[in-house]
This record gives sequence, C-alpha cells and structure tokens, in this order.
Amino acid sequence: MDRKKERQYILQKKDGKNHTFCILPWIHTAVNPNGDVHLCCRKSEPVGNINDETLEEIYNSDRLNEIRTKMVNGDPVKWCEKCYYEDRLIENNSIRQRVNKWAKESIKKGNVIQPFSVDDNTIPTEKVFYNNVDNDWVKIFEDQEVKLKWIDIYYSNICNFACRGCYSLLSTKWYDDEKKLGMEPHGFHSIRFDHPSLKIYDIDYIRYLGGEPFLMKQTEEYIDYLLKTEDIDKKILYYITNGSVFPKKKIVNAWKRIKKLVIMFSVDDYGKYNDYFRHGSDWKILRKNLLKYIDLSKKFDMELRVSTVINIYNVGRLDVLYNWLIEVGIKESNIMFNMLHQPRELCIKNLPIDYKKILIERYKYIDLPYTVKTIILKHLKDKSNIPFNDVVSFTNKLDDIREQTNPVKELRNIMVKTT
Repeated sequence: MDRKKERQYILQKKDGKNHTFCILPWIHTAVNPNGDVHLCCRKSEPVGNINDETLEEIYNSDRLNEIRTKMVNGDPVKWCEKCYYEDRLIENNSIRQRVNKWAKESIKKGNVIQPFSVDDNTIPTEKVFYNNVDNDWVKIFEDQEVKLKWIDIYYSNICNFACRGCYSLLSTKWYDDEKKLGMEPHGFHSIRFDHPSLKIYDIDYIRYLGGEPFLMKQTEEYIDYLLKTEDIDKKILYYITNGSVFPKKKIVNAWKRIKKLVIMFSVDDYGKYNDYFRHGSDWKILRKNLLKYIDLSKKFDMELRVSTVINIYNVGRLDVLYNWLIEVGIKESNIMFNMLHQPRELCIKNLPIDYKKILIERYKYIDLPYTVKTIILKHLKDKSNIPFNDVVSFTNKLDDIREQTNPVKELRNIMVKTT
C-alpha cells in the first residue's frame, strides 16, 4: 500500500471506527489450482501453499496471525486494497462490510454457516447494503475462534472457455493464446479432492470454482464420498459454472440430500455478445442449460444465481441480459454483477472520455438496479490508469488470434478511429 493511502487510513482511524477489520481470515480461505492459499477469492499474494505446508499450519501461521492483528488494530493490509477502494468509492459498500454483516447474522446466531444473500464478489442490487456503515466488528467478533468453516476451492484449471477476463491459471483454454501473446502461461494444475493438507471432510461449506467444476473429476469424487457418509445433510455446496456442462444425474440426486445448494451460472451478455467475451461459449447450449437449472430449482431447495462481469464490451448493454434473465424466471435479487478490474484493458474506467460521456448519459435512463447503476457511474467518472491505446491493442491482438470481430459496433468504431 502506498504512503498516501496509508496516511488516509491513519486519518480515518481518528473517527473511532475500525475500517479494516474483516472476519474472513478467522473462518475462510481460498485455494488455487496450483495449491496457493489466499485470504479470499479476490486474490492477493499467497500466504502459503498446501504442497509445502498443511492448510492448518498455514491458517495458524505467524503470517496469518500478523494479518489478523492488523485488522483488529484497524491497520491496513496491503492485499485488501480492493475492499478499501470500494469503501471509498461508495460508502462502506465493500465485500469486507457485507461479509462482516453476513457473519454477524449467521455465525453469531449459532447457525451453520450459510451462503449470504449477496455473493462475496458482487455489487448488491438491494439498497439496504448501500447504507452499510462500519460497526464495532472487533467487539462483535471478539470471541470468534480461528476455525476454518468455509473454503473456496479451485480443484483444477481445466476449462473449455477462454473468457477475456480470465487467464491460464484458471483456464487451460487460455494456454495457447497466452503463448501467442508472448506470455509464459500456467500449465495444467490439479489438486486431489482429498488432498491430506485440506482435510476437506471436516468442512461443511465448500464453494467450487474453476476452471469448470463439472469438467473436473474431483467434483464427482467428492459426491461419491458424500453418498457414503451420514453427514451429507450437513453440507452446503456452492458451484460457480460456465453453464456449458449440465451435471450427471448422480450429482443432481446427491444435491437433493444436502443441507443447501447454490448454483452460480456465469454469463456476461446476451447471445453472440456473450460468445465473443466468453470464448468457447455456445449461446444455444447455455440457454438450454440455464432453463434446465430453472426447472430444477422448482423441484427442491436450490438457490440459482446468475453472475455477470461488467466490462468494456457489455457496459453499454447490460440491461438486455438483465431483462432477459428476469423474463425467463431468474429473481432480480439473484442476478449478480461483478466489476472487472483485471486485466486493466477491460476495466470500464479505461474507456475514452467521449465514450464515457455517452455511457453516463445512457445510465440516467437504463433499466438496471440502483446500486449497480451507481457503482458503474462512479467507475465511469474515475480516472483511467492506462492509455486507451493499450485497451485497443489488447482487443485487436485477441481478435486476431481468435479470428473474432468485436460485435459491439459502437465500441469497435471508436477503436478503429483510435488506431
């Protein structure tokens, strides 16, 4: 964290509130396909690797304890800058705030940990979250033991998509493209579902990320284990899927016996626009599988959500997808929006000023939830951190490699004029 930001937090501490405390290092962790362990799914520098230490050793290490101490004291943690940025951007609306609020309502009441109503990496659509303020979280959680209750696990990076906002550590489909871009791509990574360092049997809330979970053998292996255990009714399973593969009947039947199931269906635009950004996608298949999930959600206790990444290509037409999702039966509160920050070439704040002005005017009338519009407008009004030429170059290089044409004519014309 640079000195300017650090001074800002020193000044903030004078108001008597703790602006850095987050409950996650006490109850949660995220494990990447290569074994790297992170504070959460937002990424950061790894705090360890399960191939070198057990997860228990990492979780109780001096590194983690130092981070917890900083948070208790209200000192900034350099890996948590995204949440600090969100707190500054729109009054205490960061993931940190929402996770603390969720944990207060679930853990402190003695309930088994439940997925919170707003996903940890999303912009909330309900105004109630917009008005969050820093509570005395340290006092609220003063007796919270350090015990892993919830894990985000990237068992493998095997994937059949190469989404423009992703990279090879999380998608094998990116390998060849990164080579052609002159990068050093990650190879194939995979973790045993019962890796001894994980102690996965002891964790009741597991969130599967990828890669694509329903292409991973570990997903089915864990289900085989669950079907043999008496604890199946205590498990909460959460899958983030690209929607291209519908799970086997055995998996669906097992889901009916667990405590809670959440399916997060990732889709970033409607029709050919989605297939452009999510390279490898076939809209007809996605639509068919989404409708199957909607039908399935009516038959047993299952929460179906849809996640959309806001980027330079879809920011001008998010309402098209949003209204279609509502039309086919997705609840408004279950449509999640993620603001893409990396790669910077796809972040909306790096669009040219003239185009930003057009979008800002459009967002006065666009049919989207209030908080989504508010955060998008704040990003559009924020300063760029790279030249627009870099944005154009990134798009053109990928278009050439993938033999694609940007279907967003409005943006494509601006890019042509720039070059």
